[in-house]
Amino acid sequence: MPFIPINKIISNKFSNNPLAKQVAASLVCEEFDKLIVSIWGKKIENNAQAMYLKDKILTIAALSPVVAQELKIREGELINRLADKFGQGVVDRLRLLT
Repeated sequence: MPFIPINKIISNKFSNNPLAKQVAASLVCEEFDKLIVSIWGKKIENNAQAMYLKDKILTIAALSPVVAQELKIREGELINRLADKFGQGVVDRLRLLT
């Protein structure tokens, strides 16, 4: 019997459940926050934060235009790294609030 990862079992079981979608969106936001800290260090932690994921658009609050611009410049890289963790098509673009 082949090994099936637990996340595949759960995603198949609860794919149409709205609560499961909210949990997945929350996990994406949490991972994004960890990702930007790993790239830029602790200095960005209080200057940018993922707010919510809706319709494959990850909305991020940025406290300065400089941070927002840096996130926009590296948007493709950030989306690809989230896709590595959660799969293609989970996040299509970033929306920045300044």
